[in-house]
Amino acid sequence: MSKIKIIEPGFFSTIQDIGRTGYRHKGVPLSGPMDKIAFKFAHKLVGNDYQKCLIETTLKGPTLIIEGKTKLAYSGAPMDVYLNKDKMPINKPFECNLGDIVKFGNCHSGVRTYISFRGGLKVSPVLGSSSYYYPVTKKKILEKGDEFFIDGKSDNVNYDLNDITEDYYLTDNLNVSKGPDWDTISSDIKERLFKKYFTIGINDRMGYHLEGDDKLKNRIHLNSSAIFPGTIQLTPKGVLLVSMADCQVTGGYPRVLILDGFSMSILAQKRKGEIIYFEMN
Repeated sequence: MSKIKIIEPGFFSTIQDIGRTGYRHKGVPLSGPMDKIAFKFAHKLVGNDYQKCLIETTLKGPTLIIEGKTKLAYSGAPMDVYLNKDKMPINKPFECNLGDIVKFGNCHSGVRTYISFRGGLKVSPVLGSSSYYYPVTKKKILEKGDEFFIDGKSDNVNYDLNDITEDYYLTDNLNVSKGPDWDTISSDIKERLFKKYFTIGINDRMGYHLEGDDKLKNRIHLNSSAIFPGTIQLTPKGVLLVSMADCQVTGGYPRVLILDGFSMSILAQKRKGEIIYFEMN
């Protein structure tokens, strides 16, 4: 059975599958991929179903040594990728053999790249998923020396690969719908949410801060309510908090908007300092 070994882990690389469902009532986030579009593209390229594990990278990818034979592909944020000394294109699967070294560099644009292996990585599940989320899982990120077997028993899934594009995340527009607490905010705030652009602030797998309009400051007080990935909360200081894959399960700020799934993938590829606009579905 083939396996890979992590020579260098990259900046913030994790194992992800489709996510961890059924445990939010115990305070456990969904996790899974930040950019589901790129996640699915990567699996499609090697014929995997979406339940399989792959590597999600952030800004800088890992360096791997291949111990065996496998088919590999990467999708999402473009970066320079080398199989030994040969440069490998994005969204094109390629074969690796025993002793090959695959080096993933820095993202040219975007934030997250997804690395898939034919059959998927074999990683023991915790609460029904292998997605990294410490302390549910023992590890938070990949580390130098980590080894993973590749599942060679998976059946090949045939996909239509014509829908794979490389620039889906370059738009600045995010599609939203009204959140559960939409009616608690004033008409002026509602209007300003769609008149102004917002700047990406601090961000991680838990959420994104969007800044840019002091007139969104408010004194709205609500009881804590359920939060799901895609929920956009409005803080008293006027900052918007967008809940992402590893978000908490409850929150106390008004849930004013909800991102659709496609726009969540777009946002997951945005860097600090970039701008976005909202459009109502």
